[in-house]
Amino acid sequence: MFIHKLPWLLATVMETLAVLAGTVGIKLLVATLLNIRDDSHIAALLLAKFTSYQDFHTQLYTCAAEFDFMSIETLQNLTVTFLLPFSLFAICSVIIKVIKTVLCSSSPDKCVTVTLLFSFYANHIGVMMMMMILLCVVIMYCNVLHLLSWLS
Repeated sequence: MFIHKLPWLLATVMETLAVLAGTVGIKLLVATLLNIRDDSHIAALLLAKFTSYQDFHTQLYTCAAEFDFMSIETLQNLTVTFLLPFSLFAICSVIIKVIKTVLCSSSPDKCVTVTLLFSFYANHIGVMMMMMILLCVVIMYCNVLHLLSWLS
């Protein structure tokens, strides 16, 4: 195949675009052949969220709090329960592992650099976790102070 003769970044971008285009194309083909229109409102909701487009269904859905942007309190609650910090840590770990795998498969020269980056990341997990825990403690302390000032 000609794609293996291209630089690895261009080949990766082309493969990703091909998978996305194939997925969307197959979905549209099946929806057209079977006359399925169940998810047409999703595009209208996204359009209404980021532009001034409105119709009855988008006005109905966008009035609900579930379709609004997240509040600061929600982010604080997700941080205090450690859901957000651990999720970000997991996402970063997966991204670094994917980058390491892609770079090491394309050339051994880049593998050394990425391995150093990955080991740096792995060695500082404890420091990052302690910083996340400290952030959560500070947020909880601020919430307690806010609650005490509200009660008095």
